[in-house]
Amino acid sequence: MKILVAEDQSMLRDALCQLLELQDGVAHVFPAKNGLEAQAILQKESVDVAILDIEMPEMTGLDVLEWAKAALPSLKVIMVTTFTARLF
Repeated sequence: MKILVAEDQSMLRDALCQLLELQDGVAHVFPAKNGLEAQAILQKESVDVAILDIEMPEMTGLDVLEWAKAALPSLKVIMVTTFTARLF
């Protein structure tokens, strides 16, 4: 399986990539530091799963998701965020 990890916080992105690379069945992990980089990788590489941070510079994870739904309908997407949830 090939996985894209798009996260603008380098420490979190690097940790996720390292942990995923240790898993059986993971052939390659592509890191991206922003949404534009994630989109470029998805256009160039055959990725099975994309892990997208919701808030990233240049292009948000939600923007990448919207584009990917039309361009890559078989792509599986996991959305993540480090923002604190608040209940009102």
